[in-house]
Amino acid sequence: GHSGELERALGRLREGLALYEELGDESGIANMHRIMAAPLSMTGRLDEAADLLDKAVKLHRRLGQEWELGMALHIAGNLNLQRGDFKAARELLESSIELHRKLGDLHVAAHSLLSLAEISIKTGDFEQAVDLALESLELAWAHRGLLVVGACFGWLARAVSGLGDVRRAAIFWGA
Repeated sequence: GHSGELERALGRLREGLALYEELGDESGIANMHRIMAAPLSMTGRLDEAADLLDKAVKLHRRLGQEWELGMALHIAGNLNLQRGDFKAARELLESSIELHRKLGDLHVAAHSLLSLAEISIKTGDFEQAVDLALESLELAWAHRGLLVVGACFGWLARAVSGLGDVRRAAIFWGA
């Protein structure tokens, strides 16, 4: 099943990490730490994933790898969102957005904005959630990231229904 595949993937990633460590390849080590975070968090090992992401962030930053750093910040932000640490999540996601905008990678920026919208909804700031989801929608639409576009409408519907605007919520759900 699914968890067996994740365990196999983790085993292979650990072998890769061991090779990079043997070679002293810091870039490879940082990439493996970042990549391993997803299967770890999917199998519920959030602390282990957070620890690896922390290492990845430090290495990518020191090596000047901006795109990789932005990705690590994005993943760490979503991990903290999953854990319910909204303050840490917001800071990490905002840093990721700043980097990805600078690099012109609007796809990841749109994703991070949507995660910020989710945090705003979960903390009851529906006005801010609408603004963030619309900003995400604009970026996603500009580069035809249709999966993100669809998710934006879902979060917009939740946000406006939180504001008590049932009619607009129905329109967003319909979209």
